[in-house]
Amino acid sequence: MADPWYMGTQVPAATAAGIAAAMEVVVMAASDRRNRNACTRFVDLARNRALCSSATRKPGLWKMRATGTVGPNQVKAIKKHCLDATSDRVLHELEILRKELEVVHSDIACQAPKFSLDGNVMTGEMGCGNNSLDDDEAAGMDFRWTTTFKSDSEIVNEEHSLPRDVIFHRENNMVEEQRWIGDCPANLKPGDIVDLGFNCNSDLWPNENRPADNIHEALNRVEKLRQEGIEINERLGAM
Repeated sequence: MADPWYMGTQVPAATAAGIAAAMEVVVMAASDRRNRNACTRFVDLARNRALCSSATRKPGLWKMRATGTVGPNQVKAIKKHCLDATSDRVLHELEILRKELEVVHSDIACQAPKFSLDGNVMTGEMGCGNNSLDDDEAAGMDFRWTTTFKSDSEIVNEEHSLPRDVIFHRENNMVEEQRWIGDCPANLKPGDIVDLGFNCNSDLWPNENRPADNIHEALNRVEKLRQEGIEINERLGAM
């Protein structure tokens, strides 16, 4: 398959110096959630730190338009995020945490995410395995994504998730175009989210007026739900 049209572009050194600091926080936070002794959780933490001391999104209002497939269904979604350096890093962590929440109620546990950086293109992957005694040991879910930093104000993110011998999960393929559209309006503070909703199997882009949300509050909610799922799995035991 031919490379996407946006591959191979170069970004300013300041942006390239930005992909790692954000992702170092993501890797360490993800590891710390699983095990307070992060260094014993996975051995390539130092490698991930070195690769991920660079990419941040420009402070201000970002419009993120996603399109792709969830199983057989075509999906379109739009969100706007008011970002500063802190909420940008938290948004990276929230995206990882949502992937973990997606599978936890199928008794699937995820390893710490791994990242690699080649020029302005960052790739990530996270393997998740099923704890069931009856399923094949290879059963689980794989998440992979490629983020291309065209500049500090334009990013393209491609995501692919593939279930392996687990029910209730479908293969997903999404492309999200992220663009900086200006300063945050006066009614939004850093971390605030404007969710315009999503459309399924429609040619139209959504334009709903959903209740306002916040990246930091969403992170706490998702983490609580993920932890509840883990505790339920522990009470039930391997099945």
